[in-house]
Amino acid sequence: TYDLTYYWLVSPEDAALTTPLVDVLDIDDNLIAQAPEDLVEQIALEGSGYLPEPDGRLINLACACPWPDSRFEVIDTSVAPWGIDARGEPLEPIRTLAVDPDQIDLGDEVYLADFDGLELEDGTTHDGCFVAGDTGYTISGKHIDLFAGTQSNYAYLDDALNQATETELKAIAKPAISGRR
Repeated sequence: TYDLTYYWLVSPEDAALTTPLVDVLDIDDNLIAQAPEDLVEQIALEGSGYLPEPDGRLINLACACPWPDSRFEVIDTSVAPWGIDARGEPLEPIRTLAVDPDQIDLGDEVYLADFDGLELEDGTTHDGCFVAGDTGYTISGKHIDLFAGTQSNYAYLDDALNQATETELKAIAKPAISGRR
C-alpha cells in the first residue's frame, strides 16, 4: 500500500498574486523573471507552472530544493506542454507518477487497480497504467504523487476515488502494456 497524493501544473489563477515580487532564478542563479512570491512558492511545491502574463512562460523545478532555495528552468511547451519529469521526459497527465526512486525505479511501468476502469473528467476510461517518471523533495518511502495535469483534474479524481489517500501499486512487465497508446 502506498500513500497517494496529487500534483498539477500551477496557473497564475491558482495564486492570489498579491505578494511581493521575487526573483525566479535558474540553476546558475541567472534571472528568469520576477513573479509574485505566492505563485513561485506554489510552482516550487508542484514542480511546474506558468509565470503570469505578459511573460507567460512555463517553468519547471530544476533542483530538489524547497522554496525559497528553488531554482527553475524554462520549458519549451511545443515539446513538453505540461513540463518535464525527473528523467527529462514530458509530463503526461494522469499517467506520470512521482516516486521515491529507492522504492520504485524511474521509468518503471506500474498498475494502480483503483484507476482501472475509472471514467476521467474528459469522458475517457483509464486503464490503471502509469509510468514512474518523476520525483519530488516531499516524496519518500511508500508515497506516490500522481500528476493530475490541472487542479480541476485533481478535484475530479479525488472525488471519483472518494478522497482515497492510499492505493495498491503493482509493477507491470513492460510487454504487458507495450501496445498502449
